[in-house]
Amino acid sequence: MRKQIVQAAMTALIAGATALTAAAPVSAAPAPPPPRPGNPGPGHPGPGHPGPGHPGQDWYASCYQLNRDYPHGVGLRGARDRTRWGERPVWNFERNNWVYRQNRHLDYDRDGISCERWRRW
Repeated sequence: MRKQIVQAAMTALIAGATALTAAAPVSAAPAPPPPRPGNPGPGHPGPGHPGPGHPGQDWYASCYQLNRDYPHGVGLRGARDRTRWGERPVWNFERNNWVYRQNRHLDYDRDGISCERWRRW
């Protein structure tokens, strides 16, 4: 008797679950909301991006590659070169927050300027 009740309950449970899944199909992912005015949406580089006219690419694997497009290096706006006593600081580097943040791994002295080069002339 008890076995029959359990079997009947399981059958009803399976039938109910099948009816629920057949009635309401589940979508893979909900649709993203449309972007609001003034909000560029996902994947946009955001403020400070150099835009379409910037030289070269954004990420560089080495200072040699970065210095081909930015001969004196690239740094944050307001960055100052960290130097040892008696050395002249670099001041003519490109100031571009977006490119610096993409190449922060090339800033070996952590002064806010990646691959800075000073030329004597």
